[in-house]
Amino acid sequence: MLKHDDLVTDHKSFRINCFSVILDRAISSTDTQSQQLQSIHDIFGFMYSFRQLSRDMLIKSAKDLEMALSR
Repeated sequence: MLKHDDLVTDHKSFRINCFSVILDRAISSTDTQSQQLQSIHDIFGFMYSFRQLSRDMLIKSAKDLEMALSR
């Protein structure tokens, strides 16, 4: 029969070796996805409000997009 201390130890072991690892990877993956989304927004975000942009800002944003897509 398992003792209470054995159950606590098993629970801590699971938490350290499994749950924490999965949680860490999920957080890391979310951070990476967030950075990628921010990068996409930086390149294409001007398209959501291009009607409100000045002509100079629209031209600059279009040139930035052209440079990003030509890499």
